[in-house]
Amino acid sequence: MNQSRPNLIKVVLSIVLGLVLTSVSFAQTADLSRVQQLHEAAQKAAQEARYQECVEFYEQAQTIAPYAEINFNIAKCLERDQKNEEAIVAYEKYLKAHQLQYEKAAQDASAVRQRINQLRAQLKTEVILNSDPPGADVYLGTERSLEGQTPLVMQLKPGAYRVTLELDQFEAVTRVVNVTDRPLQLVFPMKKIVPLGKVRVDVNIRGARIFVDGKNIGISPFREMV
Repeated sequence: MNQSRPNLIKVVLSIVLGLVLTSVSFAQTADLSRVQQLHEAAQKAAQEARYQECVEFYEQAQTIAPYAEINFNIAKCLERDQKNEEAIVAYEKYLKAHQLQYEKAAQDASAVRQRINQLRAQLKTEVILNSDPPGADVYLGTERSLEGQTPLVMQLKPGAYRVTLELDQFEAVTRVVNVTDRPLQLVFPMKKIVPLGKVRVDVNIRGARIFVDGKNIGISPFREMV
């Protein structure tokens, strides 16, 4: 059943955090005085860049008046605290809670989803690169930026990366690595370089077939390098 909210008092979050402002409404049956105190404390904490305290005050308010909009405010504080992963969770919780509480999507649902996608794009994923044998130099991109040696732990944003591994006396390995929001661990087998020489075959019999390692490479006279 759709919840009605008669005789509501509206508390407006007045800190500007880069997106739209939000409002939180609480029923009069709740301890409005305490809720207002917590809101004011959260607002002051945010203005003073005490974002963790801001989150804690709103979480306390939510135990008194569990409205969906409080999750939005929590997400804002987390975002300002550069805790993007936690902010994403709070934004998603806001959208789900609003749908359940009011049986309809939030008016700002589209903007919130867009912000979630933007935050996801800013997240970095742990990527662990190993080589067999270890100790290979790791280069990223066509500009060949040296990142270190294997085993190597990196934090990368989602996307495609050109990874090159080089180790003395081994063939270089280049791969395109697709990084998502999931941790990634890769092992690059390194192939040892086998020294190769050239042989010239001189034969004094015309028309003789010449084999190298069981393979017919030609007939005499043969003057090619093998």
